[in-house]
Amino acid sequence: IKALTLDFGRFRLSLFGPGHLLLLISGLISLTTGSILIDHFITGGTELSSNYDLWGVFISKNDGGAGNTLYLILAYAALPAFCEEFVFRGLLISEYEKRSTTAAVLLSSLFFALLHFDIERFPVYFFAGLILALTLYASRSILAAMLLHFCNNMIGIFGRPYIQTLAELGGDGFFMTLLTAAFLLSTAIFASDAARLYRNYARLNLSSAYRTIDPPYPEITPESSPLEEM
Repeated sequence: IKALTLDFGRFRLSLFGPGHLLLLISGLISLTTGSILIDHFITGGTELSSNYDLWGVFISKNDGGAGNTLYLILAYAALPAFCEEFVFRGLLISEYEKRSTTAAVLLSSLFFALLHFDIERFPVYFFAGLILALTLYASRSILAAMLLHFCNNMIGIFGRPYIQTLAELGGDGFFMTLLTAAFLLSTAIFASDAARLYRNYARLNLSSAYRTIDPPYPEITPESSPLEEM
């Protein structure tokens, strides 16, 4: 029987640094505002965003104690972020990028969306999968994707009252204009900072390949780089 071995070098378990902070902040804003905008389009503006269903779960289960609050944060924010990123941005991406990087990004995002079993909100989860996958590639760290996922879950738990207040104070037109502007600006910054990171990789003469290559893994030459497949 052939033993199953996990190639942990392909999971990008490296730490991210201060140089990735702008990427993570802009990615979080893009993910949050983009999810609300997509939800708003799907529902026709009849509700704020089902992206904040975690708020209702949190309120219904929270007894006000610090221990219970910490448990709910771990159960609904930290654990899903860790497990889902390990599976989708770790296992699936490392497997599908053997075909191409494009296939890895799209297929991992597709299965991420399907796993949530919500056809109506499929575009929201697919969009989130894309942002998380691009964060993984730009930072070269699955830990960065986990942190972004965790922060997004935390906004889902605690953000609804503040988002709801902003929507009510400004009115639907102002709220959507503000969201659209924030989404476009943050997405542009996210893309620009990802490009900056890759320029730095090139300047430092690091491999342009998306995969994390460490000994004893063979070096990927520019001719075989997955970057050229995008």
